[in-house]
Amino acid sequence: MVFLNNPRVFDFYAKVKSFGISIVHSNSTSEKARLLSWDASFKLIKEAPLLGYGIGDANDVLIKKYNELNYTYNLENKYNAHNQFLQTFLQTGIIGVMVLCGIFVVLAIRMRRSRNEFSVFLILLISLVFESMLVRFNGVVFFSIVMPLLLKKRSILSSRIIRNNLVAS
Repeated sequence: MVFLNNPRVFDFYAKVKSFGISIVHSNSTSEKARLLSWDASFKLIKEAPLLGYGIGDANDVLIKKYNELNYTYNLENKYNAHNQFLQTFLQTGIIGVMVLCGIFVVLAIRMRRSRNEFSVFLILLISLVFESMLVRFNGVVFFSIVMPLLLKKRSILSSRIIRNNLVAS
């Protein structure tokens, strides 16, 4: 009951209902801005699905699309796609998204044996849906999490500590 009466939750659903309407607001919520970013990204992906727009040009094209669609809040803040999969699709096209998804398939196969590591994997996967982590800090955070998981030989998070007990004689 407390969750549903939260004004931010109610405000989110009210803005989702009016998603397609272009209204200039003096302020906006992060949810609305993110949905508009995703909308513009999907429209751009439809225009260049095979090769994308290039790593350096994808954000410029996205900003032009914000201007064309009259998404002024996103335009003023020069938002990226706010979704790593969409951002990769915009930058490199279908090939880049397939490579990124391939990395996550390999991770899922390797992490399925350890509940702790699989939890880290799921958190990382979910966070990529809501943020372009390879754009943020040049991908340092993303690679500092993914590379140890890919390079490991045995479980990192669930290894047992073996203690030798000395028996008194």
